[in-house]
Amino acid sequence: MTTVKLSTVLSAMSYALDLTEGQPLGHAGRSCLIGMRIAEELRLTPSDRSDLFYALLMKDAGCSSNAARVSQLFGGNDQQAKRGLWERDWRKWREKIRYALEYTEPDGTPVERLLLTSILKAQGLPVP
Repeated sequence: MTTVKLSTVLSAMSYALDLTEGQPLGHAGRSCLIGMRIAEELRLTPSDRSDLFYALLMKDAGCSSNAARVSQLFGGNDQQAKRGLWERDWRKWREKIRYALEYTEPDGTPVERLLLTSILKAQGLPVP
């Protein structure tokens, strides 16, 4: 009988979540590593470090559940739209406009893109 470690399963799930969310590969692993280094500096107990390790691996669990909705809203590739969110400085209007032009109905006509952008804006989503 083969034994599979919980950490192996959660690491694989975290890797898959990176893929579904459009995150750079290894995002969850890097986040976990950073958190564990902070835990070391804080001198957390081994038990607390273990809990933190598993929590960090699962920090994005459930995020892929919105993939269909994001695709429906933006009319395109949900992974690209999600990745684009992290690549913008949302304090700047120019970045908001660039995002809307790049990810809203990317294969649509200019009228379709403008219409969808207006609908998304009315719903309070991050478009100018």
